[in-house]
Amino acid sequence: MLYGLWPSSELLVYNTQQTSHAALSWLCCLLNSAFSMFQVNENYMRVLEFVIVGFPSLQLEYFDFVAWFFFFLYVTTVVGNLLLVVVFALEHFGLQKPMYIIMVSLALSDIGFTMVALPKVIARYWSNDGSLGFHTCLFQEHMIHCFGSLNSLILLTMSLDRYLAICFPL
Repeated sequence: MLYGLWPSSELLVYNTQQTSHAALSWLCCLLNSAFSMFQVNENYMRVLEFVIVGFPSLQLEYFDFVAWFFFFLYVTTVVGNLLLVVVFALEHFGLQKPMYIIMVSLALSDIGFTMVALPKVIARYWSNDGSLGFHTCLFQEHMIHCFGSLNSLILLTMSLDRYLAICFPL
């Protein structure tokens, strides 16, 4: 006996002596349709640039406001994190604990993330320059994911350090 499912979801029972040829032809038809999915199509399209859309429904009169907001956010983030790095670098004696080293790493990673993500968005709203080359977009995407993952890893390390400091005090 040969069991099979028909497309109408009914279980069919075949007598193998009578329907072996039908089952074989059904299997050949199934294999032909599976191999036809892997045919190579000769048409292709090469992407040369991407366009940053931003906020699609934002009206033109608000572009300057959004650009200034992102610029203020950019400058505040970079200056604040650089100030943190400078303070930790100037204090040689008191700030050599692992938590301060982790905080400097987080500040540097945050500077890198901000430097990669925000300048093109600011340019989009200030000068209406939303186009981004293919390789530039790939590089920016890769760096955003790297810095985002690095931020998460540093925060994990920081929380593990605090956990060990609380559970096993010196």
